[in-house]
Amino acid sequence: MGYMSAKRLVLLEWGMTRSARKPSKQARCGERRIRKRNCPMSTVAWIRRELTEIGLVTAYFLACFLFFLTLKKLLLSEYEIKTMVFHTAIISALIVAKVVVLLDNSAFGERFRSGRLATHVFWRSISYTLVVFVVTLAEQLFELSREDAPFSASVSQFFTSKSLHHFLAMNLCVGLSFLAYNGFSEIDRLLGEGGLRKTFFSRPSA
Repeated sequence: MGYMSAKRLVLLEWGMTRSARKPSKQARCGERRIRKRNCPMSTVAWIRRELTEIGLVTAYFLACFLFFLTLKKLLLSEYEIKTMVFHTAIISALIVAKVVVLLDNSAFGERFRSGRLATHVFWRSISYTLVVFVVTLAEQLFELSREDAPFSASVSQFFTSKSLHHFLAMNLCVGLSFLAYNGFSEIDRLLGEGGLRKTFFSRPSA
């Protein structure tokens, strides 16, 4: 009887020691998450993240350009002037989105980060708008210079043509899009990733 009791005691102690050494399922999951967080991001994960980021930014600017170009089409329909909406919006959104992603991850886009939120948002919006202004202006002048006209004549023709008003109007719309984008992204960063979206679309707690 004493031998059986001693044997049971030894088996019980061995089982308790094994259970103590073996981590629980929750502990193993926690260690797995820590290792995953500390290990470098794979190439596939990095490509997936970049494509997701560019895709979301492209979708936002595509919606903005579709709105502005549709409004332009409706205003010009009175004069029976046809304009391309969807094709122009897609190309513009892809170009602007790639520029935004590059500038967001550069030191240029991080200026005034430690200052007031409004200063940082306005800095990024104005600087991004100026970059797009310079790029689109160079594109317009290049198209005019292809008509075998001197560069000075192309500049003079552009600034005296009626297309100048359209050019300035579109750049103002781009600036407003940048202002909304930067304001949303910075407030979302302060509230935590996805915090602003949850604030808008989640139901208030009772």
